[in-house]
Amino acid sequence: DNVIVRNMNFAATEDCFPQWDPTDGSTGNWNSNYDSVTLRGATHVWADHNTFTDAPHLDSANPKYYGREYQIHDGSLDITKGSDLVTVSYNQFTNHDKTMLIGSSDTDSVGKLRVSIHHNVWKGIIQRAPLARIGQIHIYNNVYDVTPLNGYAAQYSINSRAKAQVVAENNYWKLPSGAKAAKLLSGDGTGSVKGSGNLVNGTTTDLVAAYNAASSKDLKTTVNWTPTLTTGLETSAKNLLTSLATTTGACLLK
Repeated sequence: DNVIVRNMNFAATEDCFPQWDPTDGSTGNWNSNYDSVTLRGATHVWADHNTFTDAPHLDSANPKYYGREYQIHDGSLDITKGSDLVTVSYNQFTNHDKTMLIGSSDTDSVGKLRVSIHHNVWKGIIQRAPLARIGQIHIYNNVYDVTPLNGYAAQYSINSRAKAQVVAENNYWKLPSGAKAAKLLSGDGTGSVKGSGNLVNGTTTDLVAAYNAASSKDLKTTVNWTPTLTTGLETSAKNLLTSLATTTGACLLK
């Protein structure tokens, strides 16, 4: 309880002994077991001005065994096992696959997993930015650059499942040519995302509507709570691409 993780650079955090799971997917998969930072049952945690990256050991350097990548990276910052009242602010998440997991299972901890995620930069992230289960998650004033980077190509940014209650407002997505807004969200048909003020390449975009129009498992558009702890909430996302480029990550504190 009462933990601050601040101004740290987490680079190339690796599991030296990934395990083969033959039941993961149709052909099996390698799974690592260690995150850069893991919160299990932790309360009142602030992760601020950190940098999380796979560099210099990118996934492209990993060999393949049984036809699958020998995955040595797990989460960057996972929030599980009933963790509660967590703030994630002014961090940089880059060059990574499974980035942030909130809730380790569909039966984690009802009434907990309350997380605020604001003013972070996500660049070269494949998925889980975050993946949220069960909890009340407020995602605001973040920048998502989904341009492929060093072989990391985005599958989605935000995944709401297992009845998660996500409020996503005033975030900025930078999409490369040909990318679709419908691919920025994901869900299992039980999660909610209440979105407003989100920009895609500078244009206000209803991300939930775009996703639902292309998906058979619709995201719900209403949530059962109203965020009240909204430190630094900016009512417009238009300047975030510039401002967060110089104010996020480790080693910027004076």
